[in-house]
Amino acid sequence: MKSVFATIALAASLSCAAWSADSARAGSAQQAPSLHEVSIASDESYRQGRYVAMPSVWGRYADPSITGYDNRITIRKSIFPAGTRIYWRFANRKPLKVAVNGYNFISYGRYWNIDPEIKIASTKLSAIQNLELRSHVRLYGDLRYFNLLTEFFLTKAPRNIETRVAEIGWLQHAPPETLTYFQGGRQIGLYKDKFGQEWLCASHEDGAAGLYVKFLPKGGRSRLNVTIDALGSLRWLIARKIISADTYFNGAAVGIEPLQGTGSAIVDRFDVAYR
Repeated sequence: MKSVFATIALAASLSCAAWSADSARAGSAQQAPSLHEVSIASDESYRQGRYVAMPSVWGRYADPSITGYDNRITIRKSIFPAGTRIYWRFANRKPLKVAVNGYNFISYGRYWNIDPEIKIASTKLSAIQNLELRSHVRLYGDLRYFNLLTEFFLTKAPRNIETRVAEIGWLQHAPPETLTYFQGGRQIGLYKDKFGQEWLCASHEDGAAGLYVKFLPKGGRSRLNVTIDALGSLRWLIARKIISADTYFNGAAVGIEPLQGTGSAIVDRFDVAYR
């Protein structure tokens, strides 16, 4: 297992270097909004259809050292959630009391406790027939200092985040620090989804719901344009008695977790196939 993670760490390091060079050539997602756009600041939200955008600096509630940041999302209303630009600037050091500064996300349905304009049904995992999470995200900046994460919470009661019992996430881009954290968790195994993609899986007990289950691309390469077979992943976890089929799916999100420094991203696509 150590050799596997050594290979992943090397791949992640090479990936970060390559993407940083590409980002420098391509520019960044930080641009002034046009008349057809709206820009929202930290902890504001934008709702349209079944989707919500929110640049959340949740870390500041636990860590008063998180100050002086610039964190925002710009939405192109005509094509939202596509075309969304995310920008962040934090201190060039890690937070003192939390692992990340926050989560700048686009969500589908009721991801946390914010409903979109058009609500979706909360469904027990045992009753879901299809759940695929599709995203394409371009990253800019030093890739050693932020995660690209797709995730959702499972709850005991429908639409009630206060009853959350598990957090399920896919680390589409994970820098070396996050890989070290992943390696320190309980190693559940290797999952191969219906698309042939292989994911390592580990869990911790320190998430926002207690149980935090994470999937990481085998080999450590970032998956920035991906369809996640979420239902297959959940059934795989249920078969291993990691989660219960009697819990509810309410919504999902894709976004950036800034560890430190400055960066930006463009979400070219985020949509969910769910029934």
